[in-house]
Order: sequence, then structure tokens, then C-alpha cells
Amino acid sequence: MLLDLPMTVRPKRMLSDKFPVEYEPEAGGRIGLCPRTAMGSTSVADADATAAEAMWFAVEPCVVLHTVNAHESADGSTVTLTALRSKPSGDASFIEAYSSAFLHRWVFDLASRTCTSDETISETPLEFPALDARLTGTDAKFGYGITPCTIGGPNRYGPPFEGILIDGIAKLDLHTGDTAARWTAPRGFYLVSEPSFVPRIGSVPGDGDEGYLLAFVCAAAGSEGLEAEVSEASDGRASRLYVIDAQSMTAADRPSSASEEVLSGGAVAALSLPAAVPYGLHSCWLPYGELLAP
Repeated sequence: MLLDLPMTVRPKRMLSDKFPVEYEPEAGGRIGLCPRTAMGSTSVADADATAAEAMWFAVEPCVVLHTVNAHESADGSTVTLTALRSKPSGDASFIEAYSSAFLHRWVFDLASRTCTSDETISETPLEFPALDARLTGTDAKFGYGITPCTIGGPNRYGPPFEGILIDGIAKLDLHTGDTAARWTAPRGFYLVSEPSFVPRIGSVPGDGDEGYLLAFVCAAAGSEGLEAEVSEASDGRASRLYVIDAQSMTAADRPSSASEEVLSGGAVAALSLPAAVPYGLHSCWLPYGELLAP
């Protein structure tokens, strides 16, 4: 899938001390499907043939930084894409000024080469989606995303000029857009990255919740009850790793304080880390056995 959406880069903006990326909806938007059979070829002729075979579908202009999943229908007549979509209100891009992103679904009809559905299916603001990787390319029922709770103050280091705080993980029904469950970090802690999905040993993918979510969280020094977790080696922040059972996630309330060790909302373990994990870190899961493979 090729996302050709109107977030442009204009180097001349840098010469006037402006951020080079901007949102230009007047350029339109389209999403392309590239034949899977052509992938892997390195010849120019094959590349030209692939470009000629690509199908393009006009969509409403928007910004998509992260996709969730895509799959073909059982009869091969349509392709459905789910992603986190935002519509900046001005000419600034998502990168320069924060625009909330929401779960969105497009359905592409291959026979007519038209987009037959272009709709936002959730009203929950989301970022950095996750999925059981075993279900990539299939009609998975569940996916996950982190949930911003507030837009913070100005960022003195430059773009983006606004920061956000992220306090939880939503379990999403990708068929309906409903939030099936949610885990919320203890008060004072905020997520620093997307959740990583870890399949349960010996499980089959099922609906997409046969496993665990790993969540790194961080709190500033001075948060209630964290004195024992903040070490001199850590620059004044306390970090934890939470392990959350994806099947047991609930809508449990946030623990009342940062020091409260209640494993609520489906969390089955909480590990205090010896050093701070920085905000903005990305994460992924790699089975230990693969690290040992030749």
C-alpha cells in the first residue's frame, strides 16, 4: 500500500527559519495498491511494469503517520485499510503542531477502482498503534493504541511546538471502532513509547489478544511515593515496565497514586527499572531465541 498524502517538504521554508514540512490539502490525496507479485525485483523494466499495474484511489486529504493493518476480503474483491488519521486545521503539519489522530477505515473496490468507504470509526484520540504481528495482512479483530490525555506546554527545543502526555493503552475493536478495554498508568506516570505485543507461548493468533503488551512508563522526580525508585544514576526520573495481559484488559480506574502497586486493568507485572527510559523511545519485541540464531 502506498500512501500519497499532502504533507509536503519545501526546503525553501528553512531559509526563512520555518519548519520545512507543511500540510497542503489542495494537493489532494490518494492511496495506491502495488501488486504483491512484483515485490523483490530489482530490474528497471520490472519496476516500470509495477508502476503501470499500481491501482490508485482518490481519498479525502489527510495525514497518516501510522497504519494499523490492511487485508483483502475473502473473495478478493476489496482491500480494507485501517490507520490513524488526522486533519491538521492549518498549514502546519502534525509534526510542527499537534493534530489528534483517530482510527479510520478505507475500503477499496478493485473492480471499479474506487474508494467505497472513507470513514472515521472511533472518537478516541490515539497514537502509535500495535498489533499481534501474526495477524498482519488478515482481518484481525483487535488492535491497540496509546491514548493522549493532555496537550502539554511549549517545547523549548523547537518543533513540535506542543508536547503531549500519554497515560494509557486502548484495546480497539477494529471491526466496530469501539474501545473494548483500556489500561491506565498509575498517577504521575506516562507512557514513553508504543506498546509491544508479545504472543503467548504456544498460542494461536485468534482475535489478536492472545498475548501480552509491554508498556514502558516514566515519572518525574518528586511524584508522590517514588523516592525509592529514583536513583542517582537515573537523572531524576523513575521508570517502570508493565506487562499487561491483552485478554484480561478492563476499564479499571487509574491507581490513586504513583506508589500504589495495584496491578489493575489487566497488568500482571510491574518492574522498576534501574535507569530512566526517555520519552519518545520506540520499542519492538524480538524473541530471545532469534537473538541466538546464527
